[in-house]
Amino acid sequence: MEFALRLIFAIGVLWTMVVFLLVLHEYGHAWAMNKVGIKAEMIVIGSVKLFEFKLDGVVHRFGLLPLVGSVTSAGYMRANINKRAFVAAAGPLMSFVIGLVFIFAGMITHTWLAVVCGKCSIFLCVTNLIPLPPMDGWPMLEWALYRRGIVVKEFTKRRLLAVGWVVIGVIMFLSIV
Repeated sequence: MEFALRLIFAIGVLWTMVVFLLVLHEYGHAWAMNKVGIKAEMIVIGSVKLFEFKLDGVVHRFGLLPLVGSVTSAGYMRANINKRAFVAAAGPLMSFVIGLVFIFAGMITHTWLAVVCGKCSIFLCVTNLIPLPPMDGWPMLEWALYRRGIVVKEFTKRRLLAVGWVVIGVIMFLSIV
């Protein structure tokens, strides 16, 4: 019985940590959207909807499985490629900075949970930099290609999106196993 309670507690702590890191990551995107004049309409953390609320005109939706997150806006796809790349980079940058803060704090205070939280945040940063849609690395790569005169066709983007979802599935599977 004691083992079961400890396991439930550990899963709860892990779930809370992942939700917290996803919220910070997605708020990085929302902050960047605000900076470039794009109105964030919805922030989604996790799938299998648990609840949602509206704050400052932005819907915040939380799900049971904190494996994905997104910030949606009709204005994002209409924005120029420079703004989209800036918004895309803000999430991983936030995750990287938060990761360093937690690792540093954990090393100073000798708190292993802070170090684990920091490493998870760095992992979130790195996986989001994969240059395939729908990951954050894709708009940054698209921006770099555009600056060199290369425009990716919509057909190619759709094919890359399918590959991206397969890569996400593999990463999720490997992180669980």
